[in-house]
Amino acid sequence: MKSITKGKRGLVRKERVINAIQHKATDLIPYNIELTKEELIKVSESLRIKPDYFPEYVGNHIEKITYNDDGVYIKPGVFRDEFGVIWNKTGLHRDIGTIETNLLKEPNLKVYHFPEPNIDRVRKLPTEAINNGRDTFKFSKLFFAYFERAWSLRGMENLLMDFLLNPSFVEKLLEHILHYNLRIIEVVVQESEIDGFYFGDDYGQQNGLIMSPDTWRKFIKPGLSKMFRKVK
Repeated sequence: MKSITKGKRGLVRKERVINAIQHKATDLIPYNIELTKEELIKVSESLRIKPDYFPEYVGNHIEKITYNDDGVYIKPGVFRDEFGVIWNKTGLHRDIGTIETNLLKEPNLKVYHFPEPNIDRVRKLPTEAINNGRDTFKFSKLFFAYFERAWSLRGMENLLMDFLLNPSFVEKLLEHILHYNLRIIEVVVQESEIDGFYFGDDYGQQNGLIMSPDTWRKFIKPGLSKMFRKVK
């Protein structure tokens, strides 16, 4: 089985993405199909392919290189991430999981030691992706990039209350997370020829923001601006 790499005009996938970003016509619209873990297994079994081959089988135009997988499974279905947060993936939310215990039970950063990113890994992964022979647009990926990382440590309800009751704590918490992310971004943009950065962060609910726009602008926007500027 061969992947789709060239269209009628001979555009490879990376070139299609770049042309689309520049608002130029392409022979087809660049696309990326991603599935949750369970669905990926089902679809791959139906197609009689290995799950790892699925992105190439469907001709995805984008590859995402993630730096957030330094954690370990401490028992079947239970994962501890690089920040020490324990995720239970045995229930309904098997892709991401649910948090077993908040590490920051109180608005006090003295009880928690923030990790440093694995810089050797950060240097290695982009080089491997760039040289893998696939003609895809390569994104460096930071998921749980900012607000999500904060609530994973503190707890969603607690953090939303902290916006009002403990604003200085929230600012310091986000500052530590920003430092972690900027360290990764600095290494990647200085030492690799990566095509772009992908940030995963979620502030939404069914009917709008989970917080007020003013709260988002006060606490979230400044850190995002620093990360985006560093990439640009």
